[in-house]
Amino acid sequence: MDDGDGSNERALSPGGDESDSEDTWHLPDDLSWHHEQGYSESVAVALGCAHRRLRGKGDVVAYRRALACVQPVMGGGMSERQRLHVLFIVALAHASTYPQDAALDPIDAAIELAINLDERRALEDLLYLRGSINRALLAAPDAVDDLEDCLDLLDVHSLARAPTPAQVKFRLDATLHLAGTKFLLGDHEMAARLLDQAENLVTRAPDSVTQKAILSWTRALLLRWRGELEVALTTAMIAAETLRVHGHPGNASRAQTLVADIALDLTERLNHVECPDAAREFLTLGEAYVQRALDLAQQGDVASSEAMARVTQARWERLSHGVSHEGLLHELSAIGHSHRDVALEALAFAELGADFEARGDLESAIHWYKRALAILNESKMTALGVWARRALWRLSGEMSSAQDTAGSGPRSAR
Repeated sequence: MDDGDGSNERALSPGGDESDSEDTWHLPDDLSWHHEQGYSESVAVALGCAHRRLRGKGDVVAYRRALACVQPVMGGGMSERQRLHVLFIVALAHASTYPQDAALDPIDAAIELAINLDERRALEDLLYLRGSINRALLAAPDAVDDLEDCLDLLDVHSLARAPTPAQVKFRLDATLHLAGTKFLLGDHEMAARLLDQAENLVTRAPDSVTQKAILSWTRALLLRWRGELEVALTTAMIAAETLRVHGHPGNASRAQTLVADIALDLTERLNHVECPDAAREFLTLGEAYVQRALDLAQQGDVASSEAMARVTQARWERLSHGVSHEGLLHELSAIGHSHRDVALEALAFAELGADFEARGDLESAIHWYKRALAILNESKMTALGVWARRALWRLSGEMSSAQDTAGSGPRSAR
C-alpha cells in the first residue's frame, strides 16, 4: 500500500515522546551514558547535530542532513548505546528513500544492540520501523512478525505505566500497519478486527487526522475486495481528500489511485449491465482521480506511486478509448521487478491480461493473469490477486463454452 510514504513518522522523530522523564531513548546524549566504555564526545556532538536536523521535520532532505552529521564518526570508537543511536539515524535516512532495502542491515544491527542493552523503547521503534519497511518492500510475512512483536512490547510497557498520548498514537500507527499487511496476506477477518481496534484508539490519539485517513483507506480496500463498490468509493474518497491535504505525497497519490480504480470497477460493472450513461460518469471520475494521483506522485518525486498510477491510467485509456498500452505495461512490470515491488509487477501483469482480453486474445490474457497470480502467491500477498483470479475463472468458462460450441458441428462455422 505504501512506500517511502511517511508511514515511519513515529520512528522518524527522535525526541517524539519526551513526556516520560525516565526515557532517554529519544535523547542524543545523557549524563548516564558518559561512564560507558568507549563513550565519545565527538559522537555525542554528531548525534546532537542529527537530532537538530530531524526535530519537527519529515522530509528526505532532513534525513540526508542527519545522516551527514553522523557519517564522519561511523567508523570510529563509541559506546554501544551511542552506536545504537548512530545505527538508528542511518536506518532512518535509508528508510526515507526508495527503495528502502539499504535500511534493513543497520536496523538488524540496531535491534541486536537494543536487545543486548535491554533498550525496550528502542526495540519498539526499531521493530516498528523494520515492519514498516518490510511492508513497503512487500515482504508481508516479515512485516507481520515485526509489527506483532512491536505491539507485544507495547502491551508489556502498558502494564508498568499508563501509556502517554504519544504512545497511544504509536500503538494506533502499528495497529493500522498490521491491519493493512493482514489485508495483503488475505487475512481479511483479522484485518477488520484490527481496524476496529484502531477505531477505539483514534479517539484517544492526539492529532490523528492522517491516521483516520489511513483507517478509511484500509476499510475501502476491504470493501472493494468484498465487492461493496459504492461504499468503498465514498470511503476511499474521504481518505484521499484528507491525505491530499495532510499526507505524504506517496500515500496521497496511492489513495487517489484507489479511488480511480474503484470508479473504473463501477464503470465495468455498469457496462456489463448496459448502463452506458452511468458508466461514463464513473469513467470521468476515474480520469480526474488518476490524473491527481500522477500529479501528486510527480510533485513528491515518488516513483513507485507514479508507476502504480500509470497502471491505472492505462486501464482508464483501455476502458475509455480502447487504447492498448502493452509496451508501457511491460516497462512498468520491469520497474516493479527491478525494485522488488511485487504489487506493481503483479498489477501490470493483470492489466496486460485485461488488455489482451479486450483484444480477444484469450490465451495471452490467461498467460498474464497467471503470471500475476504466480508472483503474488509466491510473496503470500493473495489479496491483490482477486481480480486476476476472477478473470481466470471467467475466461476458463468462456473458453470451455467456445470449445463445446466448436465441437458441436456446423453451428461453430460463422
